[in-house]
Amino acid sequence: MTKRKHPSPHVLQKRLCTILDTKSSNPSIPPGEIPLSQDDVVYFQKQAIYRLLHLQYVKNSILNDSLQNAYHSLNNLILANSTLFHWWNQFINVFEKNIDESNTNNNNNNNILVSVNVDDKSLNNQLSTLYDKLSNLLNSVLNDKNVKLDDLLTNNSNIISKDIEISNLNNKITLLTNDNQSLKEKIEDIVQKYDRINSKSLKLIKKGEVASDDDDNDEKVENKGSNTNNTEIKKENSVETLSTEVKNAQQQQQQQQQQQQNESSINDIDTQLKISSIEGINESLKLQLDEKINFISNLENKINELEFKLKNFNDDDELIKISGKFKSLIEENKKLNEEIEINNLNKEKVQNQLFEIESKLSLNENKTKDNYKSEISNNNNYITKIENDLNRIRSDRDSLLTKINVYKLEKGKNEFINLLLNNNETLTNRINELEKNLSLELEKISINEQNEVLVKELKEIENAFKLTRENLNNKIKKNSEYEIMINKLSVEKTKADEKYFQAMRLKDSLSSQNKILSLNLAKQNELIEMMKSNEIELEKKLKVSNEINEILERIEKTYITKFNSLTSKIDKQDKLINEKINIEKDLNSTISQMKFQIQQLEKKYSTIHQQYSSEKKQVEHLKNKLKNQGINSNNNDSSDDIQEALLSMTKCSLCRKNFKNVSLKTCGHCFCKECVDDRLNSRMRKCPICNSQFSRYDILNIHL
Repeated sequence: MTKRKHPSPHVLQKRLCTILDTKSSNPSIPPGEIPLSQDDVVYFQKQAIYRLLHLQYVKNSILNDSLQNAYHSLNNLILANSTLFHWWNQFINVFEKNIDESNTNNNNNNNILVSVNVDDKSLNNQLSTLYDKLSNLLNSVLNDKNVKLDDLLTNNSNIISKDIEISNLNNKITLLTNDNQSLKEKIEDIVQKYDRINSKSLKLIKKGEVASDDDDNDEKVENKGSNTNNTEIKKENSVETLSTEVKNAQQQQQQQQQQQQNESSINDIDTQLKISSIEGINESLKLQLDEKINFISNLENKINELEFKLKNFNDDDELIKISGKFKSLIEENKKLNEEIEINNLNKEKVQNQLFEIESKLSLNENKTKDNYKSEISNNNNYITKIENDLNRIRSDRDSLLTKINVYKLEKGKNEFINLLLNNNETLTNRINELEKNLSLELEKISINEQNEVLVKELKEIENAFKLTRENLNNKIKKNSEYEIMINKLSVEKTKADEKYFQAMRLKDSLSSQNKILSLNLAKQNELIEMMKSNEIELEKKLKVSNEINEILERIEKTYITKFNSLTSKIDKQDKLINEKINIEKDLNSTISQMKFQIQQLEKKYSTIHQQYSSEKKQVEHLKNKLKNQGINSNNNDSSDDIQEALLSMTKCSLCRKNFKNVSLKTCGHCFCKECVDDRLNSRMRKCPICNSQFSRYDILNIHL
């Protein structure tokens, strides 16, 4: 592997001069021999990223403007809501001071206003307080006031017609805002086209296309020169063709730039026409707004006159109070109120008696429950003591039984050993007797015969002894196994006995608990019977109280029917007053809405005017830029050599046809993908410039 050679500062300076639009001090070095470095690739990538970021920045700025407008409108709504609440509270306080308390307490009609339920608790509380105050105020006013309906109805019809006109104006404003947004989008497209025209990378690509045509012409000239032998003629022809093609390319670029300028001028004319139309529409909207403001001021004057009439309507109220019917109604109302108060007192007495009975019952129940709980706790403590003593006695009994069983097993072993010892003694006695008998017989028989007989007998004795010994050993082994089995079974028996005793203990404890629970159930049944008897007595008392309540309700219904018949006449008059006041309220609300809508229209007009001025400035700025671009197009002839050098830098140094779209990680040199793939397939895996080795994993894709 060959190490990467760092370029000298002189070469770096030349490379910078070729990339930037400055001429190098030594123009003798051809630009095609200097490859694109990684810094150059990064520069082109940054330029492309910058263009995308600029586009995103413009979009974000538009979105931020729309967000700010939305926040501004929301803050205005919140301010308007708070001011309206404040004004209503002031209005209610002023009228409450001027109205007597007697008028407010006579008739409380809670169905004057429509109730509103809101999910937010704080807002619902505010609305409920305002609802109560307004209902009280309107009840007090409606008892005394009477207004004519003609003026209010005419004003209401006029307000409805003006509302329709305002909705039409709002629709026009929305159309204007949509046109404004379309104009903004067109201006953004123009800005993008302008940035794309002025981008250095696109200029280099266009120059690259011209240079590729030059390379094709060079190949054609070389093929013709192979047939002829004159090298000088080849050079002259190639130079001439290059000069003509470069001129043609420059003319094409100038034509394209002129076409773009013409298109931009046409777009500018269209934008100016649209802006002029928008100005005309805005002026017409201004005139309409002025007319609406004058109309609203007239309506306010009329409403003030009506309010003045309502305030000066006290003389007729005094005449109504002097009339005989009104006095008789007041007297009947007083009598009914007195009877209702008496009935309420009787109700309260009955309720107090019921509460006293219930309190006594609750005290008795608490006492019985406390006694019952104390007895249960004492019984439980006594039972726990007895159970502990029983468990202790049973555990001692079980331990003693296990000891007795162990002693019995040891006693059986000792008896078996004594039996074995007795058998051994009997066997030894028999052997001794046999020996004595043999000695007597041997004396009779001769010595030889004695010896033979002795030998035979000895053998028989030995065999018999062996058999007896084996039988004894087998019996001993069997006895030992039986003893082991007996020990195991005895241990298991003791464990089973312990489990049996534990189960019996649990059975005894459960039986004792069942007895206690049965006693508790008996006591509870007695308490339930007591409670049932108390419930029957209480039901009887409740029946009596319900009968009393029914009688009182009948009396109340009779008085209410009389009261309703008396108040029906008053309600008819109140309805007329309510309708008139509701109309007045609607007028006030419509006026406030009209004012708010006018403010919104003024704000929208100001925002549209600001947007129009900003767009006008942008159009002028773009015009100036396009003019400057037209002036600079004449100066492009001087920088053709630099552009050709830059284009040759973007072309592959091996084939001189394709653009450099692949770079090597090891050395940083750039080539086209086809040349690199050919080298990899042909096993020539070395850089053609610096001979540094590379593989498939050392290849990076680049985008110019």
